[in-house]
Amino acid sequence: MALAFMCCCAPEAPGHEETTNQSVDAVREVTGDLNQPAAGLLGTTATPNFPAPVRTPRKDQKPGDKKPALSPREKEQENARLQEIVKEFSRRAVAGIAVQMLDPETTEMSSEKFMMDKYLYTLTVKSESDAAAPARSFNLKDTCAIYKGSDVGVKAPKLAAMSACAVGVDFSTPADARLFFNFKDSGERDKFYTCLKILRMSVDINHAK
Repeated sequence: MALAFMCCCAPEAPGHEETTNQSVDAVREVTGDLNQPAAGLLGTTATPNFPAPVRTPRKDQKPGDKKPALSPREKEQENARLQEIVKEFSRRAVAGIAVQMLDPETTEMSSEKFMMDKYLYTLTVKSESDAAAPARSFNLKDTCAIYKGSDVGVKAPKLAAMSACAVGVDFSTPADARLFFNFKDSGERDKFYTCLKILRMSVDINHAK
């Protein structure tokens, strides 16, 4: 979703929730199977930190002033744009995405493939350089933390120097399982980080129903 995600959009204030007719069912969009359970409606998840559309500043707005809130139309456009970005990420993940993995102890980098099942419930990483290496699979619902940047250095001190373009993912099962991904720039990092967080939230939404 490479893009530079510098704007953090806050969720709607209570009593001002806005809905859109553009909500997308992740599984049905990815697989085309109307009979399969969905991982959740992507349109109902919290809005993450994707860049807001460029808007012309008001003439009376001074440098340093707080940016005005998005208008209802801008919010709808941003929601639709976000859904398209996550849909594209989901399609790519089902097909398999080439990623760079980091070893938190040796700091060595390895080429692997990141994949998700067609229902977006399970993620798998598989080495592309060692065919004999077993694939590692995790249930998305077992994800207990997704973090990036300096937080990676806190969790894995040896990766501190590489943390600017890294994403860490912790799982509750198997116990203490942890993956670290490295990206070519912060834009690619934020794209992966935000889409994975949205898909994780969609699982919670579906299980809460």
